Amino acid sequence: MCHQLQDIWADFGKDTMVPRDLVILREFQTFDDKKRAINRQTGLSSQLAKMIKNWIKPGQTLAVGKAAYKEVIQRKMGIYCLCNDAVSELMWGLNNCMNTILPKEISNLTSKGHPKICQGMQIVLDRYDINLKPEMVNKRIVEMVWSIYQFDCDVKKYAEILQLWGPKILEVSKIDTSQWDYLKLSTALFLLCYPEQRINLGDSPQMLSEDEANILIGDAQKYKGRLNKHTCRIMYKDISRARTTRARALKLLRALVNEARKICMKLDVEHQYGYLKGPLNITFALYLIYKGEM
Repeated sequence: MCHQLQDIWADFGKDTMVPRDLVILREFQTFDDKKRAINRQTGLSSQLAKMIKNWIKPGQTLAVGKAAYKEVIQRKMGIYCLCNDAVSELMWGLNNCMNTILPKEISNLTSKGHPKICQGMQIVLDRYDINLKPEMVNKRIVEMVWSIYQFDCDVKKYAEILQLWGPKILEVSKIDTSQWDYLKLSTALFLLCYPEQRINLGDSPQMLSEDEANILIGDAQKYKGRLNKHTCRIMYKDISRARTTRARALKLLRALVNEARKICMKLDVEHQYGYLKGPLNITFALYLIYKGEM
């Protein structure tokens, strides 16, 4: 399980891969009138209160998606509630995976009123300068952002060892790697282990220049016995593959975003001229789940 705020959403980014050790549906009920189910004036309906009592025991904490719910439940039932950014990310994930978590006959509930973009997802979008409005979000876009996140993780898992070797390359070969990205660093370590191998060279932040490669090849003997050749080979191949696949995923994501933008523009025109009528009927749902550590 991820422990950082920006990583929570990734457990739920692909609804066909909901981890069963994290989420177990205990009970589900629908409440057609949200205001009668819970509000500041009247408190909680007997139906909702009974549902909560069935599963929350003395001393346990209840995670809720809104501060207003926290205030009412704590005041009326004396149950401590947790409502923070981490819970918001979790609630986004549960809503995104509703079709998988709930029985099929009741899984087609509307998601209106729930945020379409969570903080973790927004971080990925910002990293690659992708402007995505909430109304443009669809399942394919969410899953593509999730895929890009996974490719980033495939690279970052080697961060510690790569950062460790940067200063050593400066010390031994007098090459400053402080501005290198992880692909270039992994390429350098691979070349030190396999100086006879041919690699692509260039003058970009991701590629070794010809001069840098020649220095590393000449110094390869100085690193002998200090580097694990198998680890460096796997690391180089994993990062290269992740970078290549991520580039393709980003290209597809941008195409999906452009497609969604055109659809939204068309819908705006139809709304403007009255082709779409009236608001959709909303069903409000509350559900309790069992979750491991938050």
